[in-house]
Amino acid sequence: MSVTKGPGSPCPPSETIDIGRHGMLVRLATAAQPVCVGEKVLVSLELEDGALHLLGRTTRCLRGVDDHWYLAVEFDEVEPMDRSRLDRLIEPAGPLPVPLGEPR
Repeated sequence: MSVTKGPGSPCPPSETIDIGRHGMLVRLATAAQPVCVGEKVLVSLELEDGALHLLGRTTRCLRGVDDHWYLAVEFDEVEPMDRSRLDRLIEPAGPLPVPLGEPR
């Protein structure tokens, strides 16, 4: 997974902490503040069926107690095909199994 704030301006290596339909929380390993709130970014996720690129805007940029920077990114308009891929990524694997002995 990578975050880029412009051509030739990649942020440091990053890790997805949480992802949803409208945005995500990313943890960066860096000593310097990587982006400002409101800055446009490109998030690239490597999926089994290829890379998914999503445009967004940072809504929060805070340094954690672990000395990592945390970015909250709100996605801009997501194309229908990309929305479908994102939905498959965040959907649970299916309904939770019913334990034996309990009514269905």
